[in-house]
Order: sequence, then structure tokens, then C-alpha cells
Amino acid sequence: TPWCVRSDRSAEASHIKCAVCGIMVQEASKLVDEIGVSRKDGDALGDFVEQLCTIQLRQGRWIRYLDIVGTADLKVEHQDTPGECRSECITLKHACTSLLKNKEEEIVEALADQLTGEKMKKQICRKACSKKPAALNQPRKDEPFIADPRGLGIIEMLEKKETIRQETGQVLEVMDRKDMDSQSEGDMETMAAQDAYAEQLRDARLQSGRDWRGKEMEL
Repeated sequence: TPWCVRSDRSAEASHIKCAVCGIMVQEASKLVDEIGVSRKDGDALGDFVEQLCTIQLRQGRWIRYLDIVGTADLKVEHQDTPGECRSECITLKHACTSLLKNKEEEIVEALADQLTGEKMKKQICRKACSKKPAALNQPRKDEPFIADPRGLGIIEMLEKKETIRQETGQVLEVMDRKDMDSQSEGDMETMAAQDAYAEQLRDARLQSGRDWRGKEMEL
């Protein structure tokens, strides 16, 4: 990637940092309970917060719904459906990642204290929203928001696949609805066996206390 492209992305990310921060903590305050993360478990909260910018996981799905609008004075709008992850999606992730630096512990503490999204926004986003970013060196070309044609169901399956991969090292195949409908009974039995094997691997790793790389896990 040329240096100028990285520079433009960083400049654009700084323009939307305040908006992204507010959305991120609001989502975190709701999602932590939706996923079932214990607010009393500091390690579990830490893992949850660490993955808030990971678009491939449920924790980072919220980024898929965002659209950057404008060419100079940039704003972030929430859409009704998840979009394709293209250039703007990467810029949003960049903004999220830069916000999370040095803020993870503060977000964990806020979630443990059961602060509302609004209170978290005031506390955690104060610096990101404290000053107006410098003007862009050149007008940004607006990228149209395109809904992801795969649909939410496939996205959810891909998120599960990535979670299993991270926990067990097992890579599962994910197909769209058309391919699924054309499967034979034998194909479906094979996929079910693969899923069951992945679950067994995950249970075995948890019992052994080591991940699929052989490294000790924090339990």
C-alpha cells in the first residue's frame, strides 16, 4: 500500500474517531450481556474488549453496519443491514483499533462497573471528542454503502467459524444458501460430523488447559 494511501486513511480515521468511539462503547455495553460474558470475570471481559474491532467475530460485527458519509466534514451513519467490507470498512476498523489502544483496561473496568453506554461514552470518548481534527489534505471520494449480499445468516456462520478456528485450530467450510440447498444427505452428514469434531476439539482443549498450538490458556 502506498504511503499516501495509509496517510489518507489515518487522516480519515481521525475525523470519525469521536463518532466511532461513541458507537463502540454503546455496542460493547449491550453486547457483553447478549454474548453472555460475565461482568465479574476480568479475563473474559479483557478478551471481549480486545476483539471489539475484529470484524470477523460477533464482537466486531457492528462495524459492518457503519457508513462514512461526506467528502470533507466526515460523519458516520448506522445502516439497517450489514454492508460489504471494503475501503471504508477498513478505515472504520482503523479508527476503532486506534481508539482501543491504551483504553482496553478502562473499558473493561467500565463494563465491570455496569456503566451505561452513555456514561461510558462521556468517560472513555472524552479525549477522542475533545478537539476538531485537522482538515483533510484533499477531498475524500465517498464510497457507496452496499449491503452484503450474503445476508446476516452467512455472516453469523462465518463468525462462528472464526471463533472455532481461534479456539481449536479447526477450519470449517461455510457455504451460501444455494450451495446448502443442493447438498446431498451424505454431504450434510459429513458437515455435521465436522462440526461435532470441532466441538469435541474445543472441549478437549478446555479440559487440557492448552490451546490448539499447545500454549497454556487462561481459564
